[in-house]
Amino acid sequence: MPNLHRARFALPATLIAALVAGCGGGSSGGTANTTSTTSGTTTATTTSTTTSTGSGSTSTTATPTAAAGIVTLANANFAATASTGSVTVTAVRQGGSSGEATVSYTTVNGTAIAGTDYTATSGTLTWTDGDAAPKTFTVPVSIQDLGTKTFTVQLAHATDASLGTTASARVTILGRALTSKNTGGTGATTSTGSSTTGTSTTGTSTTGSSTTSGTTSTGTTSTGTTSGTSGTTSTGTTSTTSSGSTTASGSTFWVYYNGVFNWPGDYSYVASIDYKDTSGAPLSGGADIKVSLTGAYGAWQPYSTNWSFDSSPYTKLTFALKPTSANDRWQIQFIKVGDIPVGISLNVLNYGPAPVVGQWGVYTIPLADLGVLGTSIYKFAIQDESGNGGSVFYVDNVGFVP
Repeated sequence: MPNLHRARFALPATLIAALVAGCGGGSSGGTANTTSTTSGTTTATTTSTTTSTGSGSTSTTATPTAAAGIVTLANANFAATASTGSVTVTAVRQGGSSGEATVSYTTVNGTAIAGTDYTATSGTLTWTDGDAAPKTFTVPVSIQDLGTKTFTVQLAHATDASLGTTASARVTILGRALTSKNTGGTGATTSTGSSTTGTSTTGTSTTGSSTTSGTTSTGTTSTGTTSGTSGTTSTGTTSTTSSGSTTASGSTFWVYYNGVFNWPGDYSYVASIDYKDTSGAPLSGGADIKVSLTGAYGAWQPYSTNWSFDSSPYTKLTFALKPTSANDRWQIQFIKVGDIPVGISLNVLNYGPAPVVGQWGVYTIPLADLGVLGTSIYKFAIQDESGNGGSVFYVDNVGFVP
């Protein structure tokens, strides 16, 4: 008997081929666009091509198109001085520029308070299709000398692009630098007499006087031998340890000297610090400090051992700076624990020579002028005030002088 079941459901091969062709089969197949999303944010688009083979099997190939990229802040730290009146924050688009992308920004209080220390700012940054140029927004800061304070800027709600890892950054506002040296009044210091640098004198006596806050005192160095220690004159004989810090009573304490950093670390901002640099032609020893700014108004900010350095035996802070840009200038500010500014921020150039590119200049500032005479020191900042983001300056021979 014939197999009726088999005959009933069998189809001719020619009919099967026709049906496959009518459904888009053959050597080429259909094409579909697929959009991939992550948490509702478009990251890329793919084109899928489906191919049918003669044996009836199919294969799919996904070809990615240009990505929308990510949006992120250019730095994790920004800084401004009160004298500038504002800080400019930069955001970037990376990894792709397909399609329009937007991101919102806002400010958040820290020790700096909106309405007092800065102006609350918010808005939206927009990149058009194919646009990968950096975008900026400006936050006004107080022009009053309110000391060092911080607040935060944040990115959020990115559309048609992903939000990068640096979605928030700290903004530091440093107090306004004074415009003149020794203007009188409490804390003003006037000195007369002479100082000797880098020499040794035997059998001489030097007499000088100093006036601090209206009180005059006169002192005389003892007759005998005064030994210069790497450019510094001290009363009596000074010895230097292998660590680079002086040990004799009444001599300079070196924070950084002869290529050795004698404090435990730094909280520098908007800058990269190299304590073993040789490219700056060190003033003493085999290394200096290279401060590479990663944005405007960066600073070298060392902190003391156990966050407490007794400054009572000392009356001045001395340090050497070497600029690499024609308009380099700096200010200095002391800060106590809790990131609370203490004393007065000062214009460094009022206490030494005008900067000359490629040359060291030595600056010596009375602690009384800084408002920290006889106090316990946590940290201080030598901050770029030129706004030369991306430039470099060098530091050497940083010490507290009796």
